[in-house]
Amino acid sequence: MPSAQHVMLAIHVKRTDNIELKNPILSYIREQYGDRDAEDCVDDLAAIQTLRNEIVTSQAGSQLIIKDTYIKYFKCLTAIETRFPISNEKGNVRISFPWTDAFRPNKRTSQYNIHFEKAAVLFDVAAVLSQQALQVERSAAEGITQAGKLFQEAAGMFAHLKENEASKVDNPRPVDLSPECLSMMEKLMLAQAQECVFHKAVMDKKSPGTLARLAKQAGNMYGEVSAIFNQPAVVQHFERSWVAHTQMKVRCRGIAPVDLACCLCYELRRVCIACRQAPLQLLMHWDHLALQWSSAILGQCCRCNH
Repeated sequence: MPSAQHVMLAIHVKRTDNIELKNPILSYIREQYGDRDAEDCVDDLAAIQTLRNEIVTSQAGSQLIIKDTYIKYFKCLTAIETRFPISNEKGNVRISFPWTDAFRPNKRTSQYNIHFEKAAVLFDVAAVLSQQALQVERSAAEGITQAGKLFQEAAGMFAHLKENEASKVDNPRPVDLSPECLSMMEKLMLAQAQECVFHKAVMDKKSPGTLARLAKQAGNMYGEVSAIFNQPAVVQHFERSWVAHTQMKVRCRGIAPVDLACCLCYELRRVCIACRQAPLQLLMHWDHLALQWSSAILGQCCRCNH
């Protein structure tokens, strides 16, 4: 079981219900272009309807399979967007897209807006990437590298979502699609990717100076995440455990106590002469860790084996 310092977070997916896509679009095609054109589109629309139904039924299934389904469906939505106007206005294709809030599943929002559907799909792709990162065996060098890449991909997806589809969602916008929340998730994924870089450096036995710099970078990035939790748009939306987790990461710099002793020893230019005393003495300068972890660090000063 991983220690508290090594625990990372995955993002919950947004959930949806079955809706009818095929028939409303076919009706629009018949009215605007005629029966022949509508018949030509039947198979394609049926395939798109199947993809969306699969999203609903497979949200608790294989992450790899559902990610591919999300991506295929998103490409279909992009094609639909350029051909058929979807809105609640008369004469347009009237399809209401329902989605729950990822962090408050009891809150459900429906919009006659294809950008809301596209935003929810992109959100879930990013969420699935973060879940895949947690499933990787991070105790091995190859696994920690793969997890870091997946966290980076998730961060990129949240950034893309914030700058594109989320900005086109109707107001009032769900909190999980707000700029503040998406920025927080992007920064959280980047912080966890940076933490993976640190742990990989520990495995590779990099120098204490390198470890100190990587740990500091991770701590600063978690600090940015923690600051967003205090913003009015999100402060009441997340469970306290999320806030406590990021605050703990800031204090711990995302690393284990023994690694902290190693980095502190380097940063303060102290030499480990008395192995059983120096680390505890150094950590006394960091009061919030001294009492909690002093016993764990005694006898393991900077991994010097003296």
